[in-house]
Amino acid sequence: MTTEVITVKKPLEVLSQPRRRFYRRVGLQQVLTVAVTLILLELVVFGDYFSGANTPQFDFVGYSEEAFAWWNDGTFFSPAQWMPYMWGGYPAVSNLQNSSFYLPVGLIAGITPFNLTASACLSALHVAFGALGAYMFARAFGLRHFAALLGLVGWFFVIGNYSNAAQLDIMRAYSWVPWIFLVISPRWPWRSWWAYPIAALILWQAALGIYPGMLIAGVYASVTWVAFNQFLYRPRFRTYLLPIVLVGSAAVAMTMLRFLPAINARGYYPAVLLDTSHFNFHTLSTFFFPPQNIADGLDTFGLYFLPVPLFVLLVFVPWRSLLAKALISVLLVSVLIGVPFWPWHDLVQLLPGMSLSRFRASDFKVFILFAICMLAVMALNEILRSRDSRTSPMFTALSRTGKRPPRILRSFPWQTGMIFLLVLGVICLGLRYSPLNPANWLIQAEILIASAAIVIFSTRRTKMISLKTAAGALVFLSLISGTHYVYSISNAWTVSRSAVEEANLGESVDSLIQERIPVTTSPGRPARIAPPEPPSDLESIARHYGSAFYTGDDSFFGYVNLRGTQTYEMIKVSAYLPDELGVASRKFWTASGIVVESVNSQLPSVATTAACVADGLCGPNLRSIPLAYSAGSFVYGVESAVNIRVILNDAHYVGWSAQVCPPTGSRGDCMPVHSERGPSGEIAVDLPKGHWQLKLDYTLPGQRTSWILFWGGVGVVALSSIGAGLLSSRRGRTDRVPNRD
Repeated sequence: MTTEVITVKKPLEVLSQPRRRFYRRVGLQQVLTVAVTLILLELVVFGDYFSGANTPQFDFVGYSEEAFAWWNDGTFFSPAQWMPYMWGGYPAVSNLQNSSFYLPVGLIAGITPFNLTASACLSALHVAFGALGAYMFARAFGLRHFAALLGLVGWFFVIGNYSNAAQLDIMRAYSWVPWIFLVISPRWPWRSWWAYPIAALILWQAALGIYPGMLIAGVYASVTWVAFNQFLYRPRFRTYLLPIVLVGSAAVAMTMLRFLPAINARGYYPAVLLDTSHFNFHTLSTFFFPPQNIADGLDTFGLYFLPVPLFVLLVFVPWRSLLAKALISVLLVSVLIGVPFWPWHDLVQLLPGMSLSRFRASDFKVFILFAICMLAVMALNEILRSRDSRTSPMFTALSRTGKRPPRILRSFPWQTGMIFLLVLGVICLGLRYSPLNPANWLIQAEILIASAAIVIFSTRRTKMISLKTAAGALVFLSLISGTHYVYSISNAWTVSRSAVEEANLGESVDSLIQERIPVTTSPGRPARIAPPEPPSDLESIARHYGSAFYTGDDSFFGYVNLRGTQTYEMIKVSAYLPDELGVASRKFWTASGIVVESVNSQLPSVATTAACVADGLCGPNLRSIPLAYSAGSFVYGVESAVNIRVILNDAHYVGWSAQVCPPTGSRGDCMPVHSERGPSGEIAVDLPKGHWQLKLDYTLPGQRTSWILFWGGVGVVALSSIGAGLLSSRRGRTDRVPNRD
């Protein structure tokens, strides 16, 4: 076998100078079109976010307030260790949904205080980022500008951007999925040095920004996508699978900054609540028609929507296309695993990771809708490419390269019939299962009929409508369809900011931030905000306690996602003990920082707690006074004539270390003492007799290892990028291609 040296030319070099100028001008026009479209969509849909007038409601406040505290209390390279604000404190990464290490939030927090307006504006930018990702995905696979523009508009209005605006990590998944599928596709330019750091950044930040249940679902969808792409396109191992393995492994290692300490601190456990997924004809109707009202944040999880013109186009999908087959594989796997009407739905719980989420259908919904959106874009592209004019620059370029231009589209009666059946079926579905409110379903039905007419007339041999006009009309109708639908559920994603702040926090976030207590070391931890006596069942998750994240105060109760962690559950049980036991527990937890002698493994009485706070008399054999305090660090002066067990009114998690040191001015070395979780979730320490300074410090468990893994991942990406750059420079001179003749 001989080897022939072939000089690699850039694609535009085969064209004349005027042709190169033409294509550059067209490219610039397309960039401007995309930029102007996104800016206009952002201003029209999210203008009230940018003005500060509106924000989402429901869980949005909880997500935003803890994100503010995490980035306010630390930085990326010096992260907060302990969050003292609720439930006796907890490790700073215990809540996996607090935007820790998520760079978009960190960037905004570094520019302006991360209040609700800043959080809402960041959400709006995520929507634009996701829409741009859908456009880039389509263009990477060679789909035309008008078709990709339909994907941009369609994905801008995908339901998750609005129905789950309150659940930031769920909404963010809709922004990241197009980019994830792009960088793990055969069309990602792995031969370029920059492809590795960008792909790693996308995968790493997507993993940190996405809801954990959707992250697990994404693993199944991504493996399906990669496997079918490898089978269908058959790229070389070193040009596809190897880069994905390298970058994917590096991204996983980099995410350990959050996940490794979190797993060590709180453990691994299945979802506490049962799967709430459902799918029926009412759910099917939400693909096209908005619901009548949204009562709370959970009502939105069962909504499915893409602009209705996309569904009309599905009858023209080029089913034999390799891209279509790969997308259909993702669609089928997502439906088979995520949709709950299958007889094996309960068995899916046994798959690795599937027990982590109680919103399984919602977790896979994003992949179902993305596949549908891209299939519709492919259908429009197929219509556009089938009617190329023989005098067009594209035809000329294809002729010069010796390629045969695509045939002219013929009239397809069966496709026209399918469109009529689709329109009829959707209207019947709306009449039967959607609320009979013209504002809710009539407009969408009219858009559906108009889209069907445009598609039918533009695909006939007689060419009753030009294809560019038809494509532009479909993009415009998609915009109208999406705008109408999302504003029909406006209370899920855009309500008055001042009303949200007043209802959840009692005053504006900016006022609370101005009241924030400076971070200083004080003699003792201040008392916590106490609940009313007796507390109601829902008082423990009342949202107004979230003001502590902004002011720097400590609260006992509050709405934070610690459900399932053993310490949290034990504290909550103790707080709701009956009669005097419950009162004593709440007085103990809400008191200022104290060390109390443990008697009979029970929390101290109300009198003992009061005496300890006032006089330092903290049990039959213990005197104690606070000496120094900062978040995650305590120093107490203690004195006991006998060896005793003491407890602190702060929550115990893996990562606490305790030691006793001689009093100031005395000689001697510090020595570690045993600490563990007490019977009510508190810190328990075995204290030797004598006069000591008791010091406790919290460090996230596994943090040093997580940083080693992070820098290891960065190193893998850097080496891969350097290697790709060196190989690319060699290929730029000559490529040696085997001559198999």
